Amino acid sequence: MYQSNQKNEQHTAFTITLEKDSINFHGAIGDVVSCKDIQSIHYYEQKLPAGKKQGAGEATSHYIVGDAKFDEIGKCRAYLYTDNSSYIKAQTKDNVYLFNLANQKDTYTLYDKIKNLTE
Repeated sequence: MYQSNQKNEQHTAFTITLEKDSINFHGAIGDVVSCKDIQSIHYYEQKLPAGKKQGAGEATSHYIVGDAKFDEIGKCRAYLYTDNSSYIKAQTKDNVYLFNLANQKDTYTLYDKIKNLTE
């Protein structure tokens, strides 16, 4: 239903696929998050707090995929393009997910679609 990816010289950083009842993250680390498990979801049009990849996954100067830790957020799973100044934060009982797409417009469109699925 919805996909986004961005290529670097080597490969696709990650892909986000939105199904009718789940968000699927594919990259160095993969996750499937059921929409019914999302307790809260927020869109932020601001720079990410200070943080970095911490644990499994991969990071470059352009993206973070996998386990991460950010000030004011703590440990989370990240699927982020660090050049984009907007992101989505989804909280489940067991985890926090930070993610975005390559640009602000696509990130907000994805947020709006997920918000509608979780209501």
